[in-house]
Amino acid sequence: MSNIKTQSRTRVRKPVIPFHDAIGIALLLMSIQLFAASPENSPNSLFVRAQAHYDAKEYETALPLFQEAVKLAPMESIYHHMLGKCHGRIAEEGSWLTALRNVRKTLKAFKKAVELDPGNVQALKDLAEFYRRAPSFLGGNKKKSRDILKQLSSLNSAEDSENPH
Repeated sequence: MSNIKTQSRTRVRKPVIPFHDAIGIALLLMSIQLFAASPENSPNSLFVRAQAHYDAKEYETALPLFQEAVKLAPMESIYHHMLGKCHGRIAEEGSWLTALRNVRKTLKAFKKAVELDPGNVQALKDLAEFYRRAPSFLGGNKKKSRDILKQLSSLNSAEDSENPH
C-alpha cells in the first residue's frame, strides 16, 4: 500500500449576516454618503448661510459655519477672509477676554486669505486696517499697513492701465 497522507480539511465558517441586517447596513452607508455630499453641507452652502448670519449681525452663529466652510475648502481665500471678519466683529463686540481670543484669529485668517489670493483687494484692505488699528501687542503694525496700502495702490494702477476708460 502506498503511504498517502490525507489532510483533513476544516472549514472555517464565515459569519453570516442576515439579509435584512445587510440591507440595513447598506442603507445606512448610503445615507451617510448622501448626507456628506448633500448641497446643504457643501462649502459654498455653508458659506452662503454663514454670510447671511454675518449680514444679520449674528456673528456667533456665523462663526462655526465659516469655520466649517474653511475646513472643507481650505484653499478659498474669501472663506478665510470672511472667517477673519467674523472673528473681528466678535472681538469688537465682546469683552476684553473675548477680544484677546479672537483678534489673533482675525489676523491669521486675513493673512491666509491674502496668501491664497494676493489680488483679493478686500482682504488686503481689511488686513491693512487691522494692522493700522490693532495695538502692537495684538499684531498691529503701522509700517505693514502702509506697505499694504502701497501694494493696493499699485494694484489699482495696474488695473487702470489694463482697463482704460
